[in-house]
Amino acid sequence: MGSTSDKTEELIYDIRDGLPGEPDDPYEKVFFYQCLLEALTKLQAEYTYRREKEIKKIRTEKIKHPAYQLVVPVRKRRSVDVAKLRVLYPEIYDEFAYIKPYDIIKIFGRKSLRTAAVQLIGEEETHQYEAVNVTEIAEKLTADELKSCVTVTETEQTPVVRQKRRRY
Repeated sequence: MGSTSDKTEELIYDIRDGLPGEPDDPYEKVFFYQCLLEALTKLQAEYTYRREKEIKKIRTEKIKHPAYQLVVPVRKRRSVDVAKLRVLYPEIYDEFAYIKPYDIIKIFGRKSLRTAAVQLIGEEETHQYEAVNVTEIAEKLTADELKSCVTVTETEQTPVVRQKRRRY
């Protein structure tokens, strides 16, 4: 029996053989690749669903096969039982226990943290770390006021080719 990678390679060849020929024009070629990638993404979602459905069937019906077996890979993740560590090894707990930044924000709130930072390092030093949420100030400012203090930055994304609309 062949390996998964052998079957995968076989499927790749079959799919490639079934595709229409690629165009010669670079724009048409990019457009073809875009459409192909979109189709493959949709097919991936469809076949992922089908695969999960069959796995569920194998598990619920306890189906056996002479040549295959369902293997469930596991990833081990270690985590500290903080409550136990605090009781058993308080000095280690004191040295390494921390609160995640996101949780600190939930506990104190952004405004309180800013105030604490100003008290700790001063107003001027705090400025380099400050941020303001555009959506929040958009609720308080007019469109013109917002334009005066919000910069729109464009970041180039992956180029796409679109068909031009014909004008008659």
